[in-house]
Amino acid sequence: MDIVPSIFVEHELALKHNETLIRYESYNLPVFISLFICCALVMYIYLCYYKKSLQVFSSVVSYGAGQQIQREGHSFFRPFSVSFFLIYMICGAIFFTDLSVYMGWFRNLPTGIITLLCALAIDILVLIKGVLSNLLGVIIKENNATKDSFSQYAFSLYSGGLVMLILCLLLHYSNFSAMYLFPVGLGLLGILFMLRMIKIVAFGYLQYGFSIFHLLLYLCVIEIIPLVVFVKVIVGS
Repeated sequence: MDIVPSIFVEHELALKHNETLIRYESYNLPVFISLFICCALVMYIYLCYYKKSLQVFSSVVSYGAGQQIQREGHSFFRPFSVSFFLIYMICGAIFFTDLSVYMGWFRNLPTGIITLLCALAIDILVLIKGVLSNLLGVIIKENNATKDSFSQYAFSLYSGGLVMLILCLLLHYSNFSAMYLFPVGLGLLGILFMLRMIKIVAFGYLQYGFSIFHLLLYLCVIEIIPLVVFVKVIVGS
């Protein structure tokens, strides 16, 4: 009579234990606390600014929805905007930290330092875009147009922050493979960027009568150069 090996033999127990360790190796307390704060901010926005939140999501494809928020007194420093920006900054830092670890960038730096660098890079990028927008408005004497474009940029940040929050939750607390989540995440962020560019170029030309030269100047100075600097900082090359 053959003896069937027990399912509880030593090597199988070791394999299952290792699989469990691999499944949860990306979990850490700072990320949990950060994502918990972001989820709490989402609930705060939903409960206190439900109508305005719907307008933000509508502004992704509708230029008029963004203008409606501006007419209602949108400010980058009000609780509504600050909450959205914190979500974008925290989730952006976590997402690009995970991406840099996955791609093998910053191999000699702890992940905590990488996260701080990513958060700092995001803050600097937004600050640079705000300063350059005001400067360009003075140069071309179209302050209203450049303020409008920066507001559209802010609404894109708000939507992108929620996209990255979902991606971060999936990366850390689901079985979805990072090999698929990173391309999907970068693709969605790219779509948001392209939609914003199309809106700004189309309405900048139709509503404000910008020349092709001014549009190219805006795209190069306000959009492309800060984005390239951000990518250089993240890649570390």
